[in-house]
Amino acid sequence: MRALRTSAAVVTAALVALAVGAAFGRWQVLPVDDAPPGTRFGSGTAAFVVPSPALSLDADDVVYVSVDGRSGQFSRVVAVVDSWERRVELERPDGRREQAVLPPTVWRVSRVVPYVGVVFDLLVGTAQSIVLVAVGVALIASAEIRRARAVDDVDLANPFQQPRVTDDTRIRAFRPSSTGR
Repeated sequence: MRALRTSAAVVTAALVALAVGAAFGRWQVLPVDDAPPGTRFGSGTAAFVVPSPALSLDADDVVYVSVDGRSGQFSRVVAVVDSWERRVELERPDGRREQAVLPPTVWRVSRVVPYVGVVFDLLVGTAQSIVLVAVGVALIASAEIRRARAVDDVDLANPFQQPRVTDDTRIRAFRPSSTGR
């Protein structure tokens, strides 16, 4: 049980760190639906992207960019045509190549995690968010109900009684007593 709680705490801390970093614009984690040809990853992966100046792009970099008002997608930089004007030749996921002027800052793929994109897709969305919030509220309510029942069941006159919930030392009845009071 302790290992499960520790694992849950580590996963929660990692998710909080990812969320805070994304909120401050330091990185994003994006699922890869379609990857351009010639990249080291395919669909179903999760890409860790970081903001990068468009002037520092090189050939074979993979970027997540929105060009000409279209929705963002992963593209491979085939060649840098003019670095001063941020004009590059991009290869789209469908294999089509086009020249585009990039915005001053683009999201460059830093790392990829295989097979996590599928799980990520299952957790992202309005309906999924509502379900996850409902599950969280249910877990908190369940824990509070268990804690209230444990406090009600404790006989304060008996110092040797073991309460059902033993991890809460903030309640005086649950504190271990060496004097027998």
